[in-house]
Amino acid sequence: MQQVRLVLWLGFGLLAAAQTGSVFSSQAPPGASAPEGPKVTDPKQLSKVEGRVVHAQTGEPLRRVSLTLRRMAREAVSFVATSDQDGRFVFENVEPGTYQLTAERAGFLRQAYGARGAAYAGTPITVSPGQHLRDLDFKLLPQGVISGRVVDEEGEPVPRAQVMAMRVGARMSRFPAGSADATNDVGEFRIAGLAPGRYRVRAMPMREAFLGETVRPGNPDRLQEGFQPTYYPSATDAEAAAVIEVMAGQEVPGITIQLRKGPLYRIQGRVTGLTAERPANQLRVTLMPRRWDEPMLGPLGRRGTRVEADGSFLLTQVAPGSYYLTVMTFPGRMQAVGRVPVEVTTSDLRDVIVPLGGALTVSGLVRVEGQGKTEFGTMRVALMPAEGIAFNTPVGEIKADGTFQLDGVMGDKYSVAVMGAPENTYLKSVRVGGREVPEQELDLSHAQGGVQLEIVLSPNPAALEGFVAEQDKPAPGAAVVLVPEGVRAGRPREWRFATADQNGRFAFGSLRPGAYKLYAFDDPELAFSRDPEALEPFEQRALKVTLKEGERQSAQLTLLKAESGSR
Repeated sequence: MQQVRLVLWLGFGLLAAAQTGSVFSSQAPPGASAPEGPKVTDPKQLSKVEGRVVHAQTGEPLRRVSLTLRRMAREAVSFVATSDQDGRFVFENVEPGTYQLTAERAGFLRQAYGARGAAYAGTPITVSPGQHLRDLDFKLLPQGVISGRVVDEEGEPVPRAQVMAMRVGARMSRFPAGSADATNDVGEFRIAGLAPGRYRVRAMPMREAFLGETVRPGNPDRLQEGFQPTYYPSATDAEAAAVIEVMAGQEVPGITIQLRKGPLYRIQGRVTGLTAERPANQLRVTLMPRRWDEPMLGPLGRRGTRVEADGSFLLTQVAPGSYYLTVMTFPGRMQAVGRVPVEVTTSDLRDVIVPLGGALTVSGLVRVEGQGKTEFGTMRVALMPAEGIAFNTPVGEIKADGTFQLDGVMGDKYSVAVMGAPENTYLKSVRVGGREVPEQELDLSHAQGGVQLEIVLSPNPAALEGFVAEQDKPAPGAAVVLVPEGVRAGRPREWRFATADQNGRFAFGSLRPGAYKLYAFDDPELAFSRDPEALEPFEQRALKVTLKEGERQSAQLTLLKAESGSR
């Protein structure tokens, strides 16, 4: 049985992560060499990193652990090693810089060194020129496992059901904190790779409708019923679900989920704005969850249907929920060309109109302030949706002369991003027709034809570095979050994250000037939640900083305990 990881959500968030940082990356602390710096050839400048891997519970040395020391820079360099029979490992000829050390072995969690949570980047390791780092103690946790079966209302096995274990209390709003599996032919599942914690387990039947297929009920007038997403042991409400405690290295067997039946509804409507260039036979309608934290199990395109020649469509077997009804181009490159929000509650939806967008061309010029000529390399302009999932984000390459063009852009609200911009720059302004776009949020909801942008990068960003202390001692692995004040505070994509290195130090570069609040937490789930409400109890203890263009400031933070903000 092959375990299904929730990598789908990573794909949705990659573009946003590249612009603002993500829960899986950290800013390089002071002492890190420049990403584009020259390769070190002087043997005296090279370093050595060594340590030992042990079982986190027993302290026994672990042999045959695969370790990777990866430089945290745009041009990443990785070193690999395997622990010996005494659990020892060594990396020779390591260039100065900041690194992340990860380890994996069958039966154990894949972990980062010093991580305060299994799903997070660990403590960055800063390596100075000619340094010999010794005695890195890597404690590897054995994995937890939940296994069982999924059955229907008569106790018969349900094959191909998607089963997910979600950790109770996890605050990560973008990535569900758990792992998933699909049941085999006798309804069995086994979810491995679980960190210690309390979990709810949910099963969802695999829909049989594919994106290019229309499913019509045999009796259109009869209320449809079908299996609903069901929590262990047999609840459709998460709050009524039983909670399963998983210890490190423990397998919890015998979990039987009995699927519950409930009403399924239809969505009937029409796509408007069909043209000869965009005919109905090249379009499909599908449903996507409206919330970042709503798990979407199963392949993209299920719960989808084709568009008929007159623009009509019919979606069946829809469970209650909040969705975006999205029109996609198909086959070939899937691209969203129309979208409306819908709420499915206790009845069918009829006469839903989805106007086609996607006819916009967004083009323009990117320039670096004060520079006549810029090497743009592989830099790209991206339009990030202001709401919902960043799926099929419009992206265009910046040419050598600084021009770019994005075709088929849907009328919507977007945040403008420049992917791959040099680390010593920040996005200073976006203009349309010579007028500044407020807060760099582009509203194309009512635009027609073509839109011309002027994007200005500044080579004088602000920077912030600092130190996190816990009882007057360094707090390695502390999770640091930098939140802009004002309107941008409500845009989690603009939050910045870092993890303190082994000396308790952190740094943020390429910052937009402005006012910020700075926090350092012992709990990475709280720090990386991207949830303004989760930070409210700690606002009075946040450090407020105001950064000017080209300014570099230092800050000292006291580690905040997650439980101290409990209400």
